[in-house]
Amino acid sequence: MVVCWLIVVFNLVFYAYLLFSYGQYNDLSLKFLVNTFHLSKLHVSIIKVSFVIHEVQYLAIWTFTQAMNHKLLPYFIVDCRIVMTSDILFVELQG
Repeated sequence: MVVCWLIVVFNLVFYAYLLFSYGQYNDLSLKFLVNTFHLSKLHVSIIKVSFVIHEVQYLAIWTFTQAMNHKLLPYFIVDCRIVMTSDILFVELQG
């Protein structure tokens, strides 16, 4: 679990550093918003902070899902057989 938090923190710091340190935008959706609507620096900074918050959610979901798959997958492996009867699809679990 500590490794997952380290991965999330490292990736988040790197993403925020790239987003705030350079004048260019590495996110295409942010670049589109800034170029299309000609936003002020204050509005761009607010949007950048919201992008960082969404990045936290994305990184945490991706990282902890991978950790759960790694820890729990060997315990929940079951045999699966897909049966098609007329127009209904059944999945039979054995194990």
